[in-house]
Amino acid sequence: LLTTALACEGGDVSATAHPEIGALIEVEWTQRRDAVGWVEVTFGDGEAVATPAVDRPAGAAHAIVAGVPYGEDATVTVWLDPDDPRVHGEAEVVTAALPDPAPPALELLGHDPARVDGETPYLLVSLLAGMVGSWTGIVDRQGRWVWLRATPHSAVTLQAQPSFDGTSLLIDHSTFWSLFDGGEASRVLRYTLDGTKLAAYDTPWLHHPFTEGPDGSILWGAHEGEN
Repeated sequence: LLTTALACEGGDVSATAHPEIGALIEVEWTQRRDAVGWVEVTFGDGEAVATPAVDRPAGAAHAIVAGVPYGEDATVTVWLDPDDPRVHGEAEVVTAALPDPAPPALELLGHDPARVDGETPYLLVSLLAGMVGSWTGIVDRQGRWVWLRATPHSAVTLQAQPSFDGTSLLIDHSTFWSLFDGGEASRVLRYTLDGTKLAAYDTPWLHHPFTEGPDGSILWGAHEGEN
């Protein structure tokens, strides 16, 4: 992973690929004054993603940027003062290569940017590739992986979904298709976007679908004939 920090007026900015979800970019800098700021990342042929603007106090600051594909050279820019935008500092970074084993490459059969809903630029994908592996991933509208997490070989993921409140990801580890135990050891795990595991729920006999209720409870269809 390549990390370069460039000196800037308000302090140094450093950018590194996240150690677990290697397409995420972790950015750190020092603000010498209270300010509203955001982080923008440019890559490829002028593509860009940015974090929301946040009011931060003077001192150490940190942000995680999502939406950049794996294996991309990128430029990170920290901006301050939305009403009078100015560059606080910049850094260069390369996102990590796809993990090994990697999921199969997705083939883009058609893409019309004019017809893409700007409110949904990414798709959450559950992928099972035969004996190769199973993954939960997020792809952009060009079919490039921007987030990826492998499922343990003892389970497969078929129904990954956003949480009810949209703040985390729910990933099923079904053993129905891997250990062939009728799903007895199946679980659903809750992760944040940065890969932090918040909770794990036993879902015995989980077969296919599950969902989350407004109160955070997990509901699932159990394999017929079992508890």
